Amino acid sequence: MPIYFGGNEIIGLRKHDKLVSYHPREQYHFYLDVLETISVEPYLDGHQGAQVVALTKEMQRRLEERRELDPEYPQRLLDQQAELKDKA
Repeated sequence: MPIYFGGNEIIGLRKHDKLVSYHPREQYHFYLDVLETISVEPYLDGHQGAQVVALTKEMQRRLEERRELDPEYPQRLLDQQAELKDKA
């Protein structure tokens, strides 16, 4: 079961922030989106290594598909900031 980890964090859980650091725009928020379970039935036959690769690619595809719907995807936020800077 893939879990999409979204929010407005650009670096990732602010692991390099000092204790007293703050979000430059607002506040950090994170959310988890549990995606539809991936059935393993199609991956039971064949070579185990190939099965793992195929299952991993399917999970990656679903997570990337969900990311495209995330209005606060960090790259989208950076692109918006660059557009505003160019207009200024």
